[in-house]
Amino acid sequence: MKETSTVGQRLKLARSEKGKSEGRRVTQAEVADAVGIKRSSLAAYEGDHDAPGRDTMRALANFYGFSSDYLLGDCADLSTYPDNVAHNEEERVLLHLWRTIGEEERRSLMVLLRAQIIAKNAA
Repeated sequence: MKETSTVGQRLKLARSEKGKSEGRRVTQAEVADAVGIKRSSLAAYEGDHDAPGRDTMRALANFYGFSSDYLLGDCADLSTYPDNVAHNEEERVLLHLWRTIGEEERRSLMVLLRAQIIAKNAA
């Protein structure tokens, strides 16, 4: 992903990159519906006429599968966050789901995953 300087440019590029990764065009209306905002609001954000609030930025980052730090311009490139790199669609979905659940749910899942790995290694 190329470096961009404004939040709006990064949001627009994130939408384009999501479309490329899914092999289709991702519309502003689709993104707006998914994150619970108006399409005109997303257009204003992408055009740098307005800035999304914290909750909206978090929702956009989750939808795109990028860090909010990247979208805000706090890091120059996604390669700074190697954990954002999913190797396939299943990993991308898991990463997205992981980011949408609460801390308690994450801890519970980690306990289950560790138990599963221990059981597999013991067999």
